Amino acid sequence: MNIFLDLENTIIDSWDNPVFLEEKIDFIKNKLQKFDSEEKTLILFSFAVDNNHSLNIFNERLKYEIENLFNLQFSKIVLFSKDNLFKIAKQAFNIEPLVDDNINDIFLGNTKEQIFEALILKEHLNETSILFDDTVSNSIKEVFEDNIFSSKSTKLITIRV
Repeated sequence: MNIFLDLENTIIDSWDNPVFLEEKIDFIKNKLQKFDSEEKTLILFSFAVDNNHSLNIFNERLKYEIENLFNLQFSKIVLFSKDNLFKIAKQAFNIEPLVDDNINDIFLGNTKEQIFEALILKEHLNETSILFDDTVSNSIKEVFEDNIFSSKSTKLITIRV
């Protein structure tokens, strides 16, 4: 099971005020207890980490504290750089962004849930993935590999924190 975490207003107050939000962290821990028997991987999925500089700040200031809070190690950090978002946009929305396109124009009308779904269907097929985020709606979606009777499926769960 893949646990995707947003940062701002989910784990911490904001990038400029990285105070841990204990009530929200407890909420996430409570939800994760329902999956205690499953092996979990932790993945950062935050627009706050959008370049190498912000990635370094995250690694130096927040990564180990968050790992200790959840007793899990980060296996991946989704870097929301322009290049990476262009790749996701191409996969998800079947568009070929131009080099000078604005990220906001590309994702206009597309939600974080859609970006999450595109990433999951590209990189985490036949797995269960949960996104904890303050901007998503509570939802469960299951995508079957071949047909509805297939034993292989991909589960996407979004939980508003």
